[in-house]
Amino acid sequence: MIYGTVLSLGDSLTFGARCYLGFPEYLARDLTLRHDRRIEWSAINAGVCGETTRQILDRTPALVQRFAALPGPKVITYLAGTNDSKGNGTRPLEWQEAYRQTVRWLRRVHGARIVLCTIPALQSDQMPCYTEGSMRWIERANYAIRDMHDVLNSRSINLVDLADIHETVDGVHLTPEASETVAGRITEVIAPRESA
Repeated sequence: MIYGTVLSLGDSLTFGARCYLGFPEYLARDLTLRHDRRIEWSAINAGVCGETTRQILDRTPALVQRFAALPGPKVITYLAGTNDSKGNGTRPLEWQEAYRQTVRWLRRVHGARIVLCTIPALQSDQMPCYTEGSMRWIERANYAIRDMHDVLNSRSINLVDLADIHETVDGVHLTPEASETVAGRITEVIAPRESA
């Protein structure tokens, strides 16, 4: 049995707030099933509720150092920006630089597959700290994430677009079904089914 590990950085959407599990646990399950149990995957869910992209960046070097030392195949997912959008959002250039710096740290894990995720939709009328400005900020951030992915142009860095996911528990946090959908999309990108 070969052991693979998924490291998922992010905020409460990664953590799985308001639910029992987040998408990283479903992703590890899906990858194990996809490989016919030749590789058993485990998840390190490094999602922290309430964190901004800058706060995620601050803890990334230590996570990368510990994660890089693990044996076996590695996948890293990165979903960040929801908390940056509160109110009218963090200034875009500051947010983009924090995001880029985190990705640079993630690229230090030799041989890891990296998955950048766009930010799912939110319903601003259900959470008072999110506004119409937050929704516009997320749209701009998603364009920036797609552009960063295109500029990186690396086979080891993939993009999974989640902007069309609307299934939330409270207007922001994903339902269990939506978390499973996220895991399925990531699995499909990094371990596509072999055609018959």
